[in-house]
Amino acid sequence: MASNRLLGAKMKNKLIIILSCIMLVLALSVYSTFIDPIVLQGPPDGNVTSNSWIQLNWSVLSFNVSHMLLDFNSTNVSIGLGNCSIQNITSTERQYRCGYNMTGLSEYINHSWLIHLNTTDRDGKIFNTSDKRYIVVDTSGISIDNAYNWTIADSSASFNIQIGDYSTRQCLAEVLENNGTAWVNTFDVTGTIEGYTGAAASYGGKVNCTGSIDASLMTYDGDFIVQYSVTDALGNNNKTNKTGLYLDLASGWNLISWNDLNASGENHTTLEICDMIEYCTQVSWRNNSGDSFVTYDTTTPGVNNGTYITVGDAIEVYVSQASKVIYKDETPTESSVTRFGRIYNQTWNALGLITDSNLSTVYSITENGTTHQFITRAAWYDVDSELWYTCRRSTGRCTGTSDAPSNITLKAGHAVWVYAENINGTNAVINRTEWSS
Repeated sequence: MASNRLLGAKMKNKLIIILSCIMLVLALSVYSTFIDPIVLQGPPDGNVTSNSWIQLNWSVLSFNVSHMLLDFNSTNVSIGLGNCSIQNITSTERQYRCGYNMTGLSEYINHSWLIHLNTTDRDGKIFNTSDKRYIVVDTSGISIDNAYNWTIADSSASFNIQIGDYSTRQCLAEVLENNGTAWVNTFDVTGTIEGYTGAAASYGGKVNCTGSIDASLMTYDGDFIVQYSVTDALGNNNKTNKTGLYLDLASGWNLISWNDLNASGENHTTLEICDMIEYCTQVSWRNNSGDSFVTYDTTTPGVNNGTYITVGDAIEVYVSQASKVIYKDETPTESSVTRFGRIYNQTWNALGLITDSNLSTVYSITENGTTHQFITRAAWYDVDSELWYTCRRSTGRCTGTSDAPSNITLKAGHAVWVYAENINGTNAVINRTEWSS
């Protein structure tokens, strides 16, 4: 009998343990439904808006919500249940669908928001927190605040522009060249957008866009346009232009016009110019008055490396193999004194072009302020055809491999040799802005 009583007690204890385990599992199962995570419904993470307000929505599955806080940019806003619709799902679970209209938003890169939640069940209070999301507020469109000077080295122009915007998505440098009849978009460069400078502290919303324009991708001598086109997440677009000059160079000596200034608005030196051109080993300035050359050579880098080249002057550039030259167009205007040049009598003069022209126009140049013509011959080397053309004003014809008319097209950036014979004195002043064809 005693053994039976002992066996009955053991069975009773086992039954109690089994029932306790079942109740614990059921309790844990119920408990888990009480603390389901908060679901942020909208807007999606990284959403961009042009409004100064935004509707925030979320949902919660819980037994009972006692308190909610909207954490917006680390500042808490108490959310009452009046902002929620409540639906009973089961006897132990409700769904809360909540929303809040956040107003008075300033332009900013990343407004943050999340939900803190207190729920209650039979065991007391439970605290839960949602994931964090971000919002970008961009109300003022997109602007190009600064198109910095190009940095040119080895026939490639690096650009850097500053954009005023809070959601910049694309920055293009669209290269437009003149094919002789129209401006054509020959290629685009997709710029790299580099961070928001000072945005967190000052709401600055500034980004830089950088990239490089490789002269090897260009085709047509003369003026070209870089059209910067910037677009933000809301589809706002803005554009601005910067102009330059491009030329083909043949292996050996090339006579060109130098129409560029450095980043400080000063004339470039011969050393600087050579560094800007791929395969350059020498730059030589023609001193027309002295009938001589001043030459910088990379093999003797300390000699003539500081010779300044006035905008519009002709220089000879030596490249060890075929190359390209690209630079900003700082062509003198009608109000600039550098539009004037001097031609010397009884000698060949190197003459840089600052506008499109042709050989017949060049040898018909007159002394500034007069109708007196004094150039009898003009000569030019065409890199593309590898032909020299020497034209006489007296015949209106040019000799190359064959007899040719003298209206051979020249581009800004080209340079020619001219011979003067009939100057009243030792030299004549000319206005180079009057040579356009």
